[in-house]
Amino acid sequence: MTAAAPGGTSGGFSGHSSIGTRTRPAAWLGSKLHGFVVSSAASSWAEFTLRWSSTGSMVTTQLSRSSGGTPGTTTVPAGTSVNPFAGARRGSGFAGRAANRLSSRKLFCDAATFAWCRAFAMNGSSTAATKTTSSTAPMMVTRRAIALPRAPVPTLTGVRPARPIGAVRFHTSTPMHWLLTAAALPLLLAPVRAADPTPEAVDALAGDALKAFQAPGAAVVVLRGDQTLVLKGYGRRALGRDEPVTADTVFPLASCTKQFTTALLAALVDDGKLGWDDLVSKHLPGFKLSDPHATALLTVRDLVTHRTGLGNHDLLWYRAPWSIDHMLKQVPRLPLDYPFRSGYRYNSLTFMAAGRVAEACGKKTWPVLVRERLAEPLGMKNVAFTTAEIPKDADRAHGHRLNKAGKVEAAPVYEMREPNPSGSLHATARDLAAWLEFQLSDGVAPSGTRLVSSKPLVETRAPQNLMRLEGAAKALFPDTVQVSYAMGWVVSDYRGLKVVAHGGLIDGFRVQLTLVPERQFGFAVLCNMHDSRLPIALTNALIDRYCDLKSKDWNAYYARLAEEEAEAKSAALAARDRARDPSAKPALPLASYAGTYSHPAYGPATVTHAGGALTAKFSSFSLPLEHFERDTFRITGAFFESDLVRFGVSDGKATSLTLAGIEFKRK
Repeated sequence: MTAAAPGGTSGGFSGHSSIGTRTRPAAWLGSKLHGFVVSSAASSWAEFTLRWSSTGSMVTTQLSRSSGGTPGTTTVPAGTSVNPFAGARRGSGFAGRAANRLSSRKLFCDAATFAWCRAFAMNGSSTAATKTTSSTAPMMVTRRAIALPRAPVPTLTGVRPARPIGAVRFHTSTPMHWLLTAAALPLLLAPVRAADPTPEAVDALAGDALKAFQAPGAAVVVLRGDQTLVLKGYGRRALGRDEPVTADTVFPLASCTKQFTTALLAALVDDGKLGWDDLVSKHLPGFKLSDPHATALLTVRDLVTHRTGLGNHDLLWYRAPWSIDHMLKQVPRLPLDYPFRSGYRYNSLTFMAAGRVAEACGKKTWPVLVRERLAEPLGMKNVAFTTAEIPKDADRAHGHRLNKAGKVEAAPVYEMREPNPSGSLHATARDLAAWLEFQLSDGVAPSGTRLVSSKPLVETRAPQNLMRLEGAAKALFPDTVQVSYAMGWVVSDYRGLKVVAHGGLIDGFRVQLTLVPERQFGFAVLCNMHDSRLPIALTNALIDRYCDLKSKDWNAYYARLAEEEAEAKSAALAARDRARDPSAKPALPLASYAGTYSHPAYGPATVTHAGGALTAKFSSFSLPLEHFERDTFRITGAFFESDLVRFGVSDGKATSLTLAGIEFKRK
């Protein structure tokens, strides 16, 4: 015997054909069922309101008895096998706003069935669960609520109401399985989840995280289905200033922008204008890889799953003075780091190309499409696509970092002047509450309007490319067995739960957006501290609390991990410096290293000599150099501090320089 979950998806409880396990499908979690159990003579009733908690067990919020009165009814003969969920629709949640607009129905069954169901609830017999009632009395469904005399409500020890996503409603024309009533009674006996964290407890978690990671401020969002449980700011927008972080403080989302680009692509797939496995050459013929065979096979899916063969190449875009179109024209000049579709390497350039694909299919620019198709329908009022769009008097967070002494200081502002489909989006916690709800409802806006069909949007959160869980990655996910990249999301397991998440890192900030689909939770943590572990530590702590997992001191764990990483880096630098031969002089006079060097994709790097010192200039960076040993120089300030620049010398001339792993040849 199977039942269809809200939304019309057929299948048994949690994918099992037997309901004797008493598990519930993820789509039902948090949903509410209101009904009556009545005697065959319709002279007494037991009214109940049922809700599936986020643990999958059911709890009751109301149980009352009344007698007398006759409802206006439509009868369904005893023994009829029926299903209440076929045809039920979901709104902004899993039985939410759209369902609320359907006609309200009340569910009835006879006293004999009530007794049978109670017996099932007590012994958990899966055999009993698969049969229908043989009572001669009818089951009744009514179109209207029934005014019942006031009656005492029994005390249900240990039962706590779960917050509903929305009330389940029924079509009278849809038959109903008796298993619905069989499922109703275990609520009185099954264990229920602990209470949600109190607001004070969440405040304490956030406050402890700010202290542990020396972060000036953070914003936190917690959703269950279409209910916002937490929407709050903590700390300060900027060090040394009094302005607090609020739910309306603007933060950069950095790489969390990628999921907006893939959601836009999903909308275009929904329109029939695009297919995930369309060749990129069909929509963006000018985009090519260095391998012509890979270019010929390259699909839209490849662009957004980090499997093209390209390495990171972050310096082609990070603080670069050139346009995105210029960047994409350089991609054919980048050799592939691994064979096409045979590995994983994070790359933002391909998401920029995906944004251009969206523009080609949508006939508008990427920011216009995201605003019209997603941000505006979701009510995301403070979204900005560049830093220039943010008003000067806006409630805006300022970035911070730790200096050499371990003290918090302001981070250099990263001005993003061109909309970037890979990382330029800015938004507030309030905006992200709507975004998380849209994701949890598989494409429905808080207004109840469907923006994207479920199938293409869910595909963006489906595992696509395996990520090796080793080294630093394993330390970052200590309670995880498997990690895969989806499309703008990372899919993993966390302490037995499926988690879909993505982080964002840009100068002075770190953010984390997380979904726990089977529990219908969404989390967002935004922090104004550079490369801080605060977002992942606080997110893990919140998941533990809301999902009834054993608590763990994630602040201590990630703070220690950060310390170990810093110690390892310091030790490596110290070992490098100890191995240095300061007496090894450069092969050439300093002025001989001056000149212009070039890379096919990255362009020119120039070295100037003035005042007895060298300075290298590349992209928007000016890098002062001091001699380290032989023909190697150390960067002494600003970006890339302590990194080494190596010159190649041949026949008494400087022929190349290598910076950040990129070799530039002397012109």
